[in-house]
Amino acid sequence: MTGAAEQYQYILRDESMHVNFGIDLINTIKMENLQLWTPVFCDELKARS
Repeated sequence: MTGAAEQYQYILRDESMHVNFGIDLINTIKMENLQLWTPVFCDELKARS
């Protein structure tokens, strides 16, 4: 069981890194294109989720 738990820890670490990269990428795009993030656009994004 120790080996299985270790593998789950590695998977969790890797997936967390992917999610954090995605968040950083979106935040960078937002900062570079502030004119795109209008209230109307944000409402559209919320409606699609």
